[in-house]
Amino acid sequence: MTNTCILYADPDGTDREEVIEGLRADLSDLDPTFVASGSLADAESVLEDRSVDCVVTEYDLGDGLGIELINHARMHQPDTGGVLFSAVGYDELDTAIFQAPVTEYLDKDSPRAVTRLAELVRLTITRRTQISYPLPEGETQRLEALGSYDFDAEGLQRSLDRITELAARHLDASNAVVNLIEKHRQRFLATDDPSAAWDATSRADSVCTFTILDADRVLTVEDVTDDPRFETNDRLLGEGIRSYVGAPLVTSAGHVIGTVFAWSERPRSFDRADETYVRVLAEVTMDLIECHVRPDERGVAPTDGEGGP
Repeated sequence: MTNTCILYADPDGTDREEVIEGLRADLSDLDPTFVASGSLADAESVLEDRSVDCVVTEYDLGDGLGIELINHARMHQPDTGGVLFSAVGYDELDTAIFQAPVTEYLDKDSPRAVTRLAELVRLTITRRTQISYPLPEGETQRLEALGSYDFDAEGLQRSLDRITELAARHLDASNAVVNLIEKHRQRFLATDDPSAAWDATSRADSVCTFTILDADRVLTVEDVTDDPRFETNDRLLGEGIRSYVGAPLVTSAGHVIGTVFAWSERPRSFDRADETYVRVLAEVTMDLIECHVRPDERGVAPTDGEGGP
């Protein structure tokens, strides 16, 4: 099930337990999952491994600052909310290192602190869910399907890199990518450029978030600056993406978990043969991914009910 995930970082183990217990009670209607971290390094690793709806952090994490954690969250999961929950007074914070504003600050020692924290977390998550991009039908089931695969399986990355090499070469494209569309971000799984180190990006900044809306269609964009969906998207232009062709990764149960796409730094068209080629590569990619279902998912039919760059 794809429920709300809250990352709580605090080096004080007693505080962690007490705060999480209070938040769990006050936010029970959200059915939250809590991930507790006692250091900056541990919390950063969580953000690189899973999608998080809200980060709550103490200011001093021992090996770094909570502000650094929120900056890291905004880098890897751009629309993740952040709350600084600290015994350190606001006037004592080193706000100069902020790369983005903290959603909220709350003094740990203030009256009804945990109850007020729960209200702030709820507000932060509510703002986050007021998304600016379309969702495909069956989004919950799609995310559950995404969570059923082991994308770190030995050999999978190498095989997918080869597929992107074929796509880039055949299409004479600047770059080709296999990516996954998670709850709030797109994550790049493979690319033909071994030097590329793309960070995950918000779905709001992604062309692929439109590709996954139709499992039967290859999406082409001749020039993103002439398309009303993307003409004001500075992120695309900053990456040099002017034209795009992408096919959905469709599971055997019909859920779209990501895309195979290629892009160029100049406006260009893609013909029917190009679309067919990308679609076939997407089918081959999905065949490879289907070979790496997580052990606890084998033999379990996908649910049709509510409940996961």
